[in-house]
Amino acid sequence: MTECRTRKGPRRPRRRERASDDYELVELTTIIVEHTLDQNAAGWFLLPWRDGWNAVELAFRASGESDGWLEDVIQHRRANSEIYWISQEKQPASPMLRLALRCLQVLVANSSGGGEVYNAILVTAFEAAWPETVAPLVLEYRCRDSIGVSAHIAGDENDRLRRAFSTAWKRGLYHAAYALPRAKTRLVTIGKRP
Repeated sequence: MTECRTRKGPRRPRRRERASDDYELVELTTIIVEHTLDQNAAGWFLLPWRDGWNAVELAFRASGESDGWLEDVIQHRRANSEIYWISQEKQPASPMLRLALRCLQVLVANSSGGGEVYNAILVTAFEAAWPETVAPLVLEYRCRDSIGVSAHIAGDENDRLRRAFSTAWKRGLYHAAYALPRAKTRLVTIGKRP
């Protein structure tokens, strides 16, 4: 008969294959932290927008105003020359609503400069706003722009991605947030309030 050996004590941890792996990760983390951007409008509006509709809706929601025509245009993503001229003729009282209409004109005219023009339009107005009030809105619409879904936890397969985006964005790691992959299921409530 063969004897059965019993183990004594816990297993030893595996030896690291390369000691330089830790150094490389520490160096990478240090460089990422060094390139953290300001958590204000200057940082929020540094990266170009991928989808101008998100910039339009951000300005519209930040205005706090009600405009049924613009709500309908955003919800149905209507972009034609008639929309351009109507948005130019409108004279809203709210400065932020005027910016939403200007972003809409840029979108319709397809003159966003690769998404950079929206930033030039929005940055000044958002610099003047209280960061505590607009930061959640910016996070929401930048999340939609980057990964394609709302930042709100929904109990679906994209929650891990949402948390990663929010963590990176709130820490000023905007480039890292925009480097995340697109969500598996897309946002289906475009134009709805978050």
